[in-house]
Amino acid sequence: MRLPVQVEGIIYRKNAAKIEYLLLRRAQKEGGFWQSITGGLEDGETLKNGLLREIREETGIKNPKITKLIFSFQFFGEYLSQKMWLTEFVYGAKVKNQKIKLCAREHDKYEWLTYKDALKKLKWPNNKKALIKLNKAIN
Repeated sequence: MRLPVQVEGIIYRKNAAKIEYLLLRRAQKEGGFWQSITGGLEDGETLKNGLLREIREETGIKNPKITKLIFSFQFFGEYLSQKMWLTEFVYGAKVKNQKIKLCAREHDKYEWLTYKDALKKLKWPNNKKALIKLNKAIN
């Protein structure tokens, strides 16, 4: 059973002098917007275990290095077919060059982007705030 708690993982990699962030485009039936990894916790999962599961399910990435909590926020969303306030906890997830295998029912495209380009593509203000906070923390 899903819980009224969300996790978000901003996946990034460092290459020589630059940092790149992975954004995924939601499938059109899911809104068609760009975002980081997000998902709900399952009953009995810790935040970190739920995040690792979501990253694996949505990208195929295994064993990223998870940062400490960088941001949390509340938003009005749907849980068990009811509208209510949900809390989302955001972490960074550092990876090396790994092959990305998207979950086609959720996402149809991905891109590795610079900080500025990623910030421009994100739709939701709290996702932008989270990227800003992570970028400051890792630079």
